[in-house]
Amino acid sequence: MNRNALILLVLFAAMAVSAEIANFALKREIVGAETGWRKIVLPDDIYAKVSGGMTDLRIAGERANGERFEVPYLLRQTAEAKEATVDFKTVNQVAGDGGRLITFEVPTAETVNQIDLSFGLENFDWRVRLEGSSDQKQWFKILEDYRIVAFKNKFTSYTFTTLRFPDAKYKYLRLFIPVKKDPGFGRASIMRTVSNREARRRYPVKSFKVTEDKTFRVSVIDVELENKVPLDFLKVNVADKIDFYRPISVEYVAGSNADNQPVYTRGAADIVSSFDPNGFRFPVFVADKLRISVSNQDNPPLTFESFEIAGTTYELVAQFPESAKYILLYSKPDTPKPQYDLANFKDKVPDGLPELTLGPQQINDDYSPAGSPVSSPIWLWPVMIVAIAIMGFFAFRMLRK
Repeated sequence: MNRNALILLVLFAAMAVSAEIANFALKREIVGAETGWRKIVLPDDIYAKVSGGMTDLRIAGERANGERFEVPYLLRQTAEAKEATVDFKTVNQVAGDGGRLITFEVPTAETVNQIDLSFGLENFDWRVRLEGSSDQKQWFKILEDYRIVAFKNKFTSYTFTTLRFPDAKYKYLRLFIPVKKDPGFGRASIMRTVSNREARRRYPVKSFKVTEDKTFRVSVIDVELENKVPLDFLKVNVADKIDFYRPISVEYVAGSNADNQPVYTRGAADIVSSFDPNGFRFPVFVADKLRISVSNQDNPPLTFESFEIAGTTYELVAQFPESAKYILLYSKPDTPKPQYDLANFKDKVPDGLPELTLGPQQINDDYSPAGSPVSSPIWLWPVMIVAIAIMGFFAFRMLRK
């Protein structure tokens, strides 16, 4: 009897997993899956078929006897930037010919590539120089004529005092500020920013159209990409050779309304300026159509040459438990995020995982449209109740014995 109950429980579990698999519309074969830790980099053309939060992804395995099971996974970005602050001390601040010198000692073997500066002055516009040395005798140029700026008035305030440069490894760093008066140097943070640039992807712009809203003095740029992809970076290239400082907002098409008109969602807001030519980062969102709004205030509109758009890639990391046929299931709107124990053990995932490839997209043969009995979770409740009742019955019998 115990054996029969166990068989029933296994059968119910298999039915539940099969029902879960049936609710995903699309699938791809996972090619070359073997036992152990592996990673799967998601291709660009998959994002248009998954939910915005990418919660409707599942890895399913199928044994030779037809039994199906789910494989837990981690979803992680492959191009996340990591910042590490480096210890240092300010050696001296002196007035030199034509300006001020601030020298930092960096007692570390690590390379650095960024310095964040803070000054007591609220309004300045300086072209600074950064040099490096191992002995304070011979100095080597790192940055030349690098612009840092700050201004504040009753309408707005803006500060750009971050020095970015290629990886440098010097015991001493020297900053030259071309001002004779005290610049009011407050503090500095020296750091090393590491990002997996190879994992980042730049996405070509298919087309863009500029419309000038003369009533609200806003330039509206509608940008279209080739695919719906995860984005987190924008650089606006302007043809005008002037200084400018304009508020900018980025919206993306998140769906459509009853009239089949696009519905835009705010994705980012920042400042685009001639002071910072590096573009700006924002939280990741998935889109193929953007609406960029640049507030011109009382200034003439800018002439936009091009837009550089980039984003991270995502990968699934999983420990495949056995030799079996594996597939990736996706495309099931409003699916909640899976809750796996693996999320609490991210530090246990080894580095340098072998990468698996995905086969072409296919229709899931087990898929049942919404509203059908198989796709509805209602029928699973009686199954679960029966399973719990069987387990309770045999637990009670064991306790009596």
